[in-house]
Amino acid sequence: MFTAALSIACDITINSGSSSGETGSIHESSDDSGTVDEEGETGVASTSSGTTTGPAADDGTAETTAQDGGSGEEQAGQLVFLSGIDYLGGGLRGPAGADALCQLEADAAGFPGTFRAWVSDGQNDAIDRITGPGPWVDLSGEVVFQNATGLQVAPSVPIAVQPSGQSVSDVDDVAVWTGTRLGGTADLATCTGWLGQVGDGTIGRPVGNDSDWTESGDDSCQAFHRLYCFEVLTGR
Repeated sequence: MFTAALSIACDITINSGSSSGETGSIHESSDDSGTVDEEGETGVASTSSGTTTGPAADDGTAETTAQDGGSGEEQAGQLVFLSGIDYLGGGLRGPAGADALCQLEADAAGFPGTFRAWVSDGQNDAIDRITGPGPWVDLSGEVVFQNATGLQVAPSVPIAVQPSGQSVSDVDDVAVWTGTRLGGTADLATCTGWLGQVGDGTIGRPVGNDSDWTESGDDSCQAFHRLYCFEVLTGR
């Protein structure tokens, strides 16, 4: 687990002191868990302590190159990652807010390109929001989706690699906000378009290559879960 170095102005209160800003607040607990609660303009998050690392791009292009751990060769494609932060379902502030959270994590890790979250609401289906031909690859070089058609079924490997490059080891305890059925269309449970904390939201789990990746059940909109973040090619 890691704490993304979000580049936003915020009020920070830590054991040793505080600094003030205008857009939100971060409060770090003094217990051993290292849990951090964040509230800003783009959502509310709960994270575990750690560091953020990621490759820096020289050319700023949207194309991502990941190292293929099996062959030692580089795999070109669009990047997909599991957010390193858990977010409040009712605090995502719509698909656009979820996209902004993914973009913040990508920027903090030094990933070029534009990123969107795999979430749907009553007006937008996730399958239509994730643009580009693919393939989508994770930071280990594994092909997760071979092409855009593959987004309608299931990933070839679990989406479990975070921006730090580390895979979550406790995947059975990790859930991801999606509001999306298998096939990429909106489910009914979307926390009122990710704007309200009353009701439930559909969640997925990064545990395998079946329908559970995007619709494994529902959870309270007051819960904190991850996001799937996809690199997209804009203008399509």
